[in-house]
Amino acid sequence: MDLDDDVFLTEDSELLQVDLIWRGKTYCLELSMDSTVGDLKDSVSSATGVLRENQAITGLSVPLSEIEDDGVLLRHIDVTPFQHIYLQDDCQSTKEDEQHDEDLELARKLQEEEYNRNS
Repeated sequence: MDLDDDVFLTEDSELLQVDLIWRGKTYCLELSMDSTVGDLKDSVSSATGVLRENQAITGLSVPLSEIEDDGVLLRHIDVTPFQHIYLQDDCQSTKEDEQHDEDLELARKLQEEEYNRNS
């Protein structure tokens, strides 16, 4: 996925890849540490088609539902490169909730493998 036109990288900006897991699929979102919560929500919407108002994004140090200002920088909520985040939308069924649980388990395994490779 390409960076949104309105997200500008400076020489000091660190590229930030976040893996979004939704409905059994993983989407690679590329942003910068200078990107905002709003930029993240827009990227999620572009990748999945889920409107911002229907997004429930988890897996961050601070739940996005607790952040009222979409202008908060991702670096201020401790988003890290290659972090796994999860999307639920208001239309998920029980079957999709089960898939979400499987996605969580897969993400935990991926993070453990990544940790073991870097140790």
